[in-house]
Amino acid sequence: AQDVFPFFVPANWIKIKEEKLMSEIIHWGNIAMRKNIQLQTKSLILQYLQDEQHYHFIKNLIQDYADMEATLKERSQFELQLLQVLKKIQYQRLLLEEDLLEVQKILEEEKRQITYVFNQSPSTIIEVSLDEELYSLDRLKNKIQDLTWERVSLNSAEVHQMNKVLELAPLVKKTLLLSLFGLPENYAQTGAGYYDLVPTQNGLGFGLGPSLKIQREQLTILENQKRTLELSLKNQISYMYQSIDHWSSMLDKTDQKLQLLNQLDQDMSLQYQMTHQMDWLSLVEIKLQQMNTQLQKNALMFKLHLEYEKCLSLVP
Repeated sequence: AQDVFPFFVPANWIKIKEEKLMSEIIHWGNIAMRKNIQLQTKSLILQYLQDEQHYHFIKNLIQDYADMEATLKERSQFELQLLQVLKKIQYQRLLLEEDLLEVQKILEEEKRQITYVFNQSPSTIIEVSLDEELYSLDRLKNKIQDLTWERVSLNSAEVHQMNKVLELAPLVKKTLLLSLFGLPENYAQTGAGYYDLVPTQNGLGFGLGPSLKIQREQLTILENQKRTLELSLKNQISYMYQSIDHWSSMLDKTDQKLQLLNQLDQDMSLQYQMTHQMDWLSLVEIKLQQMNTQLQKNALMFKLHLEYEKCLSLVP
């Protein structure tokens, strides 16, 4: 009868429901995996953009030092004390040229990774740049207002997937109870590995009690996994709020430092135009601090943009 009229076998009805749930579990798993890959890809591109700007900052500073050297070489013919200053600037330039080679090596490796991921060169796929508009704090702060637990759980592929896994539990239990009446030949219980430890009975049902106990234990384990997942997401939301507040404050301080250094640079240039006198070593230090502070600012902007991308992955 089971072979002739399979639709009239209750275990087959359960099998259909199990397979439908399994397709949904796989669906949400694929979405979760795709979101993780997209976030990793965006992180890789942003890191490349950050390092590319790092390269240009160093290159520009090397040119500034070279210009200073040209001026000092000319003046040192008449002012011998400038020779020592000239050598110190040359030494700093050589250090920067070493840094430039290291950053160039990093960029080449990142280009290789991007080309591997997209099968295209970075220049053909990267259309964004590290500018302040891209990292608008207002945009980020507006977005993070949407980052409530209710909205995150509603959009979380992982939460949806785990809910579907838990929906399998009563079907597994029904299958065990129906096994008392016998199961179709070659019946294989669907469980995606979540309930594989539950032995399916077929016949007299002497092992039904232990099987039901194992099913309850596995269900408890899965419920605990769901609670752990929810706690992890809630901690992630809390961490993002704290991180954005911290990095926003740091960015504000960094901007203030950069403005002061830029003003000092302008003041020294103006003084040189008026008096033809310059504290060259102080100018070298100021320009180095300008570059380092700009790099610090870019690193903070990179972190904030990455947090924005994380927000989008949690709440589109």
